[in-house]
Amino acid sequence: MLGVCRNVGGEVQYLPYHKAMKVAMSNQPWDDPTDPEPRFPRDLHFLVCEELGIDCSELRYYTAVGTAFDFFHGIDAFFTYKRGDKVYWVTLDLSLRQKFEYKADILVGFMEKIDDLKACAREIAQAFQQKIATI
Repeated sequence: MLGVCRNVGGEVQYLPYHKAMKVAMSNQPWDDPTDPEPRFPRDLHFLVCEELGIDCSELRYYTAVGTAFDFFHGIDAFFTYKRGDKVYWVTLDLSLRQKFEYKADILVGFMEKIDDLKACAREIAQAFQQKIATI
């Protein structure tokens, strides 16, 4: 559903947050993070761009499934958006079960937000807007 990173076989070793993010970014299963392959992230990517009022080439989607970012930092996927010389990111934790604690910016619960991609995209866009406004 989210895509699985390449080169993630074997035992996953702990990496600090930003290094784990970079490893995930460099091992994507598709070539273009502005046009991810699986339908769910592609549709979500488009809707987030629509909510932000930006061109789809400005927003990037990355899967982290199978990486240290997933196992140790609780991030299944994330979006990045460069505005000026600053890069912002919003992280996602996709869960099949109800969680009361999570490390990502947004918990995407299977029954809640996946069924309503537009609401999920709106929440991601709002998270970006909040991060941009606080800096």
